[in-house]
Amino acid sequence: MQNRIRILSVFLFGLALVGCVPSWNPFYTEKDLVFDPALVGSWRPTEAGVESKEAWEFSKNGEKLYRLQQTDDQGRTAIFDAGLFKLNNRMFLDLYLTKIEGEGLKVNDWAEVSLVPAHLLLLVEQIKPSVKLALMDPDWIKNHLKDHPKAIKHRLVSDGSIILAAETSELQKFLTAHMADKKFFGDAKELKSK
Repeated sequence: MQNRIRILSVFLFGLALVGCVPSWNPFYTEKDLVFDPALVGSWRPTEAGVESKEAWEFSKNGEKLYRLQQTDDQGRTAIFDAGLFKLNNRMFLDLYLTKIEGEGLKVNDWAEVSLVPAHLLLLVEQIKPSVKLALMDPDWIKNHLKDHPKAIKHRLVSDGSIILAAETSELQKFLTAHMADKKFFGDAKELKSK
C-alpha cells in the first residue's frame, strides 16, 4: 500500500512538472495507425539556438509502432511504445510507458507522468525537417470540464489533476470536437535531428 502511495505521489508530481493530461485508454485504434520512416532517428530540443541535453530517439517497433527512448536533461531515461496515428487529417503520437531507468523514485519526468498506466497524447505539427510536438493543455481541459463535467468521462485527482477515463471511441470524439481550438494544445516543442 505504501508503495502505491509513493508511486501515486510521483505520478502527481510528474503531472505538474510535465503538464500532461493522461488517459487510461489509448487515443487510437489499429486502423488509425500510420508509420512515417522520417520520425525514426535521434532528436533534440533546441531553444534560442541552444541544443538541449534532452534526447528523443525513435526506432521502429513492429509494423506500425515506434519505440521511443526519451532521456531528459538530467540523464534519466524512459522507454515508451509510441503510436503515430491520423485523425481527421491531423497527426498525433500516443505514448505508453514500458520501462523506466533511474535511481529510486528519481525517474525521468515523462516516466513520472506514466507510472500509473496511462497514455499521453501529443499533437504532431510536423515531422520534416524537424519534429514539432505539442501537449494537450491541462488548464484548458480543467476549465472545460469544470464548465462541462459530462463532456468526457474522467477522474479528478486530489491535487486537481485530471485523468481521462473514457473509451478510445469517446476520446476520439472529444479530440475531434476540440482539436481546432488553438488553446486545446499548448505551444509546440521543436526537436531537431542529431
